This record gives sequence, structure tokens and C-alpha cells, in this order.
Amino acid sequence: MRREVFFVGWMALCLVAACQSDANVDSGADAEDIGDSDTNAPASSDSQAPTSSDSQAPGDTTTPQNGDSETGSGDNDNDTNSGDSGDSETDSGPLVRPECITAADCQLAASCCGCGAFSVDVEVAPCPPIACLVDECFQYDLPPEAPVVCSKGKCALNIDCDVSHALCNMPPPRCEEEGWVPTVQGMCYGPCVPSNQCPAVN
Repeated sequence: MRREVFFVGWMALCLVAACQSDANVDSGADAEDIGDSDTNAPASSDSQAPTSSDSQAPGDTTTPQNGDSETGSGDNDNDTNSGDSGDSETDSGPLVRPECITAADCQLAASCCGCGAFSVDVEVAPCPPIACLVDECFQYDLPPEAPVVCSKGKCALNIDCDVSHALCNMPPPRCEEEGWVPTVQGMCYGPCVPSNQCPAVN
């Protein structure tokens, strides 16, 4: 009877020891599995974002090394085609030669047909014979020593056509013929005369 009890107790101890060894083996295997899972996990904490300075910021601009600025302005030639400086022509045509330089270049045409100053190069048409006591120049009271003048390159009668020189207290006369203007004689007004026969008024 004692042998049976001893045998049963011994078998129980063996079973307990076997169970404890299996438990230790299982816990060790689980610990190894956990360690393997920790070590085999990828180091995902490392950010794989590019850190190289090769990434260009939005504000960076790449300029070519050959900074050739071709403006295409062409040659710097100033082709103005201004023409010869010696030409005496303007846009309105050739320059008009003055009638006179001095009074010696002018002549007086006095007749019963009219009175005027002309260039010595001009041939004055003769007046047909008509009955008149004096010529037309008499009324202008021209100085006999200098009846004509050269005024700004134009032959004119030696008369005064500036009505501001009249000192008399009266309005200037009205000339009946178109293109005629009053003259000044003495301190008042004189007869009318063609405006193209007046010296230039300053």
C-alpha cells in the first residue's frame, strides 16, 4: 500500500515538474518572439524627407551663366538723312531772293497810272498817255532825295504807314480800295496807299 501511495505521489511530482518546464519554455518563446518583433521592425521613425540642399525654393531663380543681354538694338548708326547742309531749299520750296540789299537796288515808278517802288531788275510797264497834271507820287509827299527805301529785303516807298505816329485827335481814315492803308504825314493822316508799298512796320 505504501508503495502505491509513493508511486502515485512520485507521478504527481513528475507531472507538476513537466508542466512547469513547459510553461517556462512557452514564456521564453513568447519573450523571444516579442524581442524579435521589436528588433525586426523598420526604423520608421527616421523621416525619409529629402534634406539635401538641392531642392530649390520657390523663390530661387536660375540665371544663365552667359549673361549676354541681346537687346537687338542694331547698329548705332544715326541715319537721319538730313541732306546736304549747303542746300538752300526748305519744305515750302526754294528760298526767295530778296529784292534789295540797299535803297540803290530800288527804283521809283511814278506816272499818271500809279506810284510804286520796284527792284531795278524789274521792267516797269509804261503808262499809256493820259492827261494828268502831276503823277500819283505827288500826293505822298515823298522826299525827292530818297523816295524809295529797302525795308527788310523789299523795295518800298519812303512813307510812314504806322498810324500810331499820328498825333491828331481823330480816327484814321477808311480806305475805299481793298488792300490799301492810310499813311501819316506830319502830325496827322495822309492819303491811302497800297499796303505792299509800305515799309515794314516794327
